[in-house]
Amino acid sequence: MKKEQMTAEKIQKKEAAKAKELARREREKLRPKRSGYLVYLVFLVSLVYVTDEIASQIGTLMKTEIANDLMARFGESSVGALDIVSFIVIPFQALSIFYKPLSDRLGRKVFLVVNTVGMSLGMLIIALTHGLLLYVVGASIICFFVPHDMQVVYIMESAPAKHRAKIYSIIKCAATVGVMLVPLFRKLFMADASQWRYVYLVPAIVGLITSFVALLFARETDAFLDSRIAYLKM
Repeated sequence: MKKEQMTAEKIQKKEAAKAKELARREREKLRPKRSGYLVYLVFLVSLVYVTDEIASQIGTLMKTEIANDLMARFGESSVGALDIVSFIVIPFQALSIFYKPLSDRLGRKVFLVVNTVGMSLGMLIIALTHGLLLYVVGASIICFFVPHDMQVVYIMESAPAKHRAKIYSIIKCAATVGVMLVPLFRKLFMADASQWRYVYLVPAIVGLITSFVALLFARETDAFLDSRIAYLKM
């Protein structure tokens, strides 16, 4: 009898939680979008995509400078850490099997923000620390968050169908051009090889600001809201 009562209470709590989430999702769906929201969203997602592309390629583009600095600080054996990172991160990338599908339950917005924070935080750790271990930690964090590409899902689910390909092309072009900022930052901020961390610092700060703005002003995608509301009504 006690076991049946506990089961009934668990079911009741689950149903109450579903009803609460349903009400919240329906309110979110009914909230009107401001004029020009799509333009704002395209700009915001472009910044996220630029952060993603820089985070994924900056290690390769800066490998010579990083290797020279690490060799000067920690000896020749430390240079191997740059190659070891790709092997260390494999178990973390395996966790994406469980991580990425959570966006179908928790929403696209939270993962757009979390992924951007993760990539930016990884670059910030590398930029502000000089220890070899913390470099590996920062690089591993970047490698975990980079493959998820939630910004692509976001724009595909938010842009009008007739303009979707054009908008995606614009954002992808902005991200590709954004990678060219790395050599520019290298010229601006590097008087010698030991200053390569400044090149990481700028995109890290931009990414953190972008994620904060997305948290405050980005709307959940309509496609996700429609599918989630339909599921909760079942």
